[in-house]
Amino acid sequence: FIGGASGSSQLLGCQRTDGAGTPLKDFAFRPFFPHERCDEALWVDRIGWATAICYGLLIPCFLGFLFAKQNVVMRKVKTVLMHTARDEGKVRVWLQGLESEQSFKDATLSKRLAASAAACVAVDVKGRAVVELQKDAVIVTPTTNISRASGDSGVSSLIFGADAKDTKVLQRHVVAQMLMERSILEEETDRF
Repeated sequence: FIGGASGSSQLLGCQRTDGAGTPLKDFAFRPFFPHERCDEALWVDRIGWATAICYGLLIPCFLGFLFAKQNVVMRKVKTVLMHTARDEGKVRVWLQGLESEQSFKDATLSKRLAASAAACVAVDVKGRAVVELQKDAVIVTPTTNISRASGDSGVSSLIFGADAKDTKVLQRHVVAQMLMERSILEEETDRF
């Protein structure tokens, strides 16, 4: 984008001085077309103005539309909370939307639960785990007795002084959000 905008401005430009700063007067030329004089090449002006309008108006408007559309689509991810509860070595993961009742379709809910389970396994479990998908939740059971140590939360806890539990919750949320966004973007691209 930047290269194209720079190229369109150079199409409209005119070299009116030489390297020493002496005016060229009647010998002024186009930097992209040195064989063309500035006053003679009207077709270069037309192409330059057309590309300047594209790079200055149309492309930024299109990019703004895409960013706005992405923001609207990604709201679905940002309005979902992931909850976890531990019971006898198993972790139960469920999702809650803005309303207390789930308003997801079955396929969407299962994809989001799978993303949440993957985030839970990635952050909390060291080794393998069994994932059981239920109607409104997912149960993650580590197959090994090794879980990540509380001191294994990374450099962020040392630098920012974050609590290990807070760090794990944030890591789980970030990974789950990333996976849910990917799922939603795949659903949206399948529609088109």
